[in-house]
Amino acid sequence: MGKKPCLSLRELEKQIGYDLDTLSDPMGKNIIVGELVERYLCTKTGVKPNTLANYNFVRNLLKKETFSEKKISQIKTSDAKLFLIKLQQDGKGYSTIKTVRGVLRPAFQMAVDDDVLHKEPIRL
Repeated sequence: MGKKPCLSLRELEKQIGYDLDTLSDPMGKNIIVGELVERYLCTKTGVKPNTLANYNFVRNLLKKETFSEKKISQIKTSDAKLFLIKLQQDGKGYSTIKTVRGVLRPAFQMAVDDDVLHKEPIRL
């Protein structure tokens, strides 16, 4: 059988204590990247048609990627970099990658502002 791949009780206690001290929302960490982006895009009202088209483009691109199914609490800066590199290797252009980053970064910043995350992983 072996040990399950999870944190030890001491590590869990430490993490919960840190969440309580910083008033973080431990349940919000179960949100996946796709849900976070949707939540962020819902806050963007009164945008121009081209901006709305770009948002829909990013939304559709993320639906096809496994990155959007990861929990936001498990995303590290290296994960974000690797995702953007993967987009480049898949043939996406600079403008497309910049547009995707332009949606992901403020979405993660919103999670930090809402006290769901401690720091923003997409600081590229």
